[in-house]
Amino acid sequence: ASGGEGAYTYAANISSNNGGSFTTLRAYAADSAITFVPEKSGTYILRSFIKDSNGTVTSKDFTVTVKAPELVNESAISADSITAGTSVTVNCKAAGGEGGYVYTVQYQMVGNQWESVQEYSTNTTATITFDKAGDYKISVTAKDDNGTEKTKYFDVTVTAAQTALTNNSTIAKTTITLGEKISVACAAEGGTAPYLYGVYYKKTTAEKWTTAQSYKANAAVVFKPSTAVEYNVCVKVKDSKGKIEKKYFTVKVVKPLENKSILESETIKKGESVKVTGRASGGVAPYLYGVYYKKATADKWATVQNYKSNVIVKFKPTAAVKYDVCVKVKDSTGKIEKKYFVVTVTA
Repeated sequence: ASGGEGAYTYAANISSNNGGSFTTLRAYAADSAITFVPEKSGTYILRSFIKDSNGTVTSKDFTVTVKAPELVNESAISADSITAGTSVTVNCKAAGGEGGYVYTVQYQMVGNQWESVQEYSTNTTATITFDKAGDYKISVTAKDDNGTEKTKYFDVTVTAAQTALTNNSTIAKTTITLGEKISVACAAEGGTAPYLYGVYYKKTTAEKWTTAQSYKANAAVVFKPSTAVEYNVCVKVKDSKGKIEKKYFTVKVVKPLENKSILESETIKKGESVKVTGRASGGVAPYLYGVYYKKATADKWATVQNYKSNVIVKFKPTAAVKYDVCVKVKDSTGKIEKKYFVVTVTA
């Protein structure tokens, strides 16, 4: 100020936003600097007063236009890739604009209609559970007190829920004959494909495992045991995330079935009996014995005994000719070994 009488004091009033009555911004004081911080956008009239020592007052009006800062949608989501059956948390947040905020949250499977999670609400946290696999969008709209809106979009990928890794490997036989091979069919499901397979074996009495195959995509594994003993077989399945599931088998390796049956005599007199003693080794006990005979010149066999555990078998030929005798041994796996004899029957 200038002029007037003596020292000056200063005061100011402010009109309400966009016109209206005045309110005191500051009463008279010697400090000539008066600060006004508008809380909302709009047009304000600042009226300054200067009073000299004689009490003379002069005033001056200033028009101030306050613009709100740009509304910014700062919302975020907890994850953009999840498994079906799990949830995404939406954290609603805004800055700028005018005053308080309200939020609308929606989501859609791409190509489908939008579904509402919440309509304009001051709630800043929303949870969405996705039950189906697919590609989704989430929209968050922030609105300020002026009605200004800002929408922000998020993409969410939902993958099918994983089942537990299961080892479905199988083995062709649990009993084999020495010299045969053990055949393993590796298989798996669940987890995360693709799968790798490892196959290992050892004698049941041993501690160290031998590798037949170490983690390969090959699902058909064959190996030949060297001894007629019992073996443990371990099949390991590993998925693409490194998860491993084991499955164990026991395989019995037996010596080849041998027919050691004997004939009491290869020459008998008519009226006497042929005595057969059934004997066997190897294979898998117990054994069953079948005894059959025919004239050497005939085609059709006669049955004396058809697969029984009885090892002593007798029969009486009716003619003084040569006879063929066949003894069959069958073990518990169904393996059969035959042995032939010739018996001469004299008059």
